Amino acid sequence: MLDGLAADYANRQIGRSEWMTAREPIHARIDQARRRLSRLSPTTPIDGYVGQADLLRAAWTGLTLSRQKAIVRVLVERLIAHPAKPGGKFDPDRFEPIWRI
Repeated sequence: MLDGLAADYANRQIGRSEWMTAREPIHARIDQARRRLSRLSPTTPIDGYVGQADLLRAAWTGLTLSRQKAIVRVLVERLIAHPAKPGGKFDPDRFEPIWRI
């Protein structure tokens, strides 16, 4: 969200006051997510992944299943499962996450 906001500002689609107004709630959500993630485990540096999707993606397979599950629970409010297509094959695209942040 911050990258998109910065691009809008750089492209002069929004002004400085709009940037500052929009920036604060985004930072508040990031800070809240950091606090929630830091409670997962004091020994795992999950906090360092907040706002760093590429780092989390790279580390994901090395995390335990319980750690992955805990991260998903913090980040995803609910998951919408859209109707399956005929044929019975698993289709991950039919699942839509509703993010907490």
